[in-house]
Amino acid sequence: MPIRLTSAAVAMCVGFLLVGCSGATKDDRPGAAPPTKDESLPEDAQFVRYVNSEEWGEVYADCVRSMGFQAQVMRDGSVLFGDVPGDQQGALKEAGDRCDAMYPTHPRYEEPHDDEQMAILYDYLVRDLTGCLRGEGYEVTEPPSLETFIAQHRNPRDFVDGPWSPYRDLRAPTTEEWYRINETCPQSPPLDQLYGEDRP
Repeated sequence: MPIRLTSAAVAMCVGFLLVGCSGATKDDRPGAAPPTKDESLPEDAQFVRYVNSEEWGEVYADCVRSMGFQAQVMRDGSVLFGDVPGDQQGALKEAGDRCDAMYPTHPRYEEPHDDEQMAILYDYLVRDLTGCLRGEGYEVTEPPSLETFIAQHRNPRDFVDGPWSPYRDLRAPTTEEWYRINETCPQSPPLDQLYGEDRP
């Protein structure tokens, strides 16, 4: 059976409109120190650089390929390894652990958005994304106020339907259409808008 892998950060940021996406603190600059060595990882797995959620799939797949495994980046940013024989799965896991240590996702993407980022996100969802989806023929529910939007993300359990998003009630008729509409109308704004041009 093919093995498919998605970065935790990618999963959060691809689906943040439905489940809440991680963000960054303003003092978490791209030049942050390398992560503390994880003793569970191979000893010779050396940190190279941090990656962002947009490039994770390509970087991770290239890294795993360099260790002799086939890897394909899918349209949703996940990585598909195809059929891996049982006696090779341990080696594939070790290769993945090495790549995780060499190219970890920057810790800024694991921090909650601050109020300024939430305002940027809200503006994108209400204007750009809503307009795009309606232009493609999809209905979008009316947005809450900015204050309510922030509260929904800070305390999602306090709201029966969770955080509002233009995609929350969208039902694409096929998988192909789901990919197409996500590519045409991205669920999140460009990383530069949320994190600035000095992001990793």
